[in-house]
Amino acid sequence: GGAGDPLGAWLTVMAGRYGVAFDEELTTGQFTVDQLPEAFRLETGIACLPMRYGVYNGVSVVPRWLWEAPVRPRVGFTLGLSAVERLAGYSVSVVEILKALAGLEVEVVAALPGAAGIREQLGAVGDRVRVEEFVPLAALAPTCAVMVHHGGFGTIGTTSLHAVPQLAIAEEIDAPILARGLAAYGAGVDLPVAEATGERVAHEVGRLLTESSFADGARRLRADMRAMPSAADVVPELVRIAERHRGR
Repeated sequence: GGAGDPLGAWLTVMAGRYGVAFDEELTTGQFTVDQLPEAFRLETGIACLPMRYGVYNGVSVVPRWLWEAPVRPRVGFTLGLSAVERLAGYSVSVVEILKALAGLEVEVVAALPGAAGIREQLGAVGDRVRVEEFVPLAALAPTCAVMVHHGGFGTIGTTSLHAVPQLAIAEEIDAPILARGLAAYGAGVDLPVAEATGERVAHEVGRLLTESSFADGARRLRADMRAMPSAADVVPELVRIAERHRGR
């Protein structure tokens, strides 16, 4: 609408303070370090440097109940924090989905803000669903048979390293792209938010639990992620790239 290029105008001023002229390279960078395999990437024309994903949950306490093996197949459930902290909330009915999952022969562990209120709404099925404000994903993912989530980068990275089939209900930022990458690997299901009813989510989780192709895809994804160079291995290449671009 005639607004021009506000990002370009801002970067022109900021870069100019350091004697640097603005060009598009300031918005895209000279290369990208990517911690997920090629199936998750967009075709941008920018050089990509692969690096193995590193799991980090921050300082957290692993609850004692998580030390014990689940009696039934465990389904992890998380929709992240961004939708609650920065936006208007989740676009799906959390309670409806959890009630539907409780009807399967599984144990559900949900990490969701407002856990106490959600537990109250679950009513009679509450004993089949554990709802907590926070559960460290690095400890939860290895115990799960399926993970249901919002398609966040950290959630996909951590879950994929444990070869767990995934159901991504993706809506925000890069999540839809990452969810398509999961589906391309055969490691999970990309379910549009508009279709994420309780009944549909339970149906797709049932498929993820019983169709061996998803477990096979999850193992392929884990193998490809483990084959990526470690952060330590990438350092020498970062030095070479920096020397190549020095003074540009």
